[in-house]
Amino acid sequence: MAINHADLEVIADIDKSKYIWILDTRFFIARDQSLNDLDWNATHERAGEQNLFMSPPSLFFPHYLNTRDAAQGKSTLYDAYGHPLSKSTAGKVWKDLSTDCWIWLDALFKRKKKLVLETDHRVGQQTKGKDVISFSTYRTSPLERCVKEDNVLVDLASFNNQGFPTRKSKEQDYSRGDNLYFYEPQEDCVAGFGADSVRAFLSCGRDPRGSDASLGVLLCAEGVQRK
Repeated sequence: MAINHADLEVIADIDKSKYIWILDTRFFIARDQSLNDLDWNATHERAGEQNLFMSPPSLFFPHYLNTRDAAQGKSTLYDAYGHPLSKSTAGKVWKDLSTDCWIWLDALFKRKKKLVLETDHRVGQQTKGKDVISFSTYRTSPLERCVKEDNVLVDLASFNNQGFPTRKSKEQDYSRGDNLYFYEPQEDCVAGFGADSVRAFLSCGRDPRGSDASLGVLLCAEGVQRK
């Protein structure tokens, strides 16, 4: 069943003008990168304090492609109010995503005979009676078929359900918005996306303990059906 953003109420307390609806989902993603200079685990914790969460590849790449298409005038982006973004505004969001972005993604790779994916992490606190209880949850599933090579250009037209590319690019020269460099999943590593003026990449071999003043996250918020 198709999801209409007008039927969704955002759970978290956010500035709705600064979040973009991820088309055909119940989720919203921040226009701007934040929480820089934190490692992967600390980023989850800080996001949870705001009732927000780190974007998994399965949400980030649909947003990435939606934004590209809107910048080209092929579709429309909407903020969390449901207001359409102009083509010029979409172009600014696309420029930031595709030339000035370095973010953690919610994907941790573990080995249980074969590689599995841990994602959908939620960290926070909930009240039970008079007690405030901390919680941390995630979902584990077998890693679906994806490209099994390092430092190879992959096609943006073919992703699995978990948000990982399944096909190498026929064109092995980088073309912004058409392909990106891919580094295959490694045990006990996490995923991250980066883009500058000369390339974009999805690395699945990042050390979750790393941090950098330029490395942050695109926070996500969840919506629920209005009653």
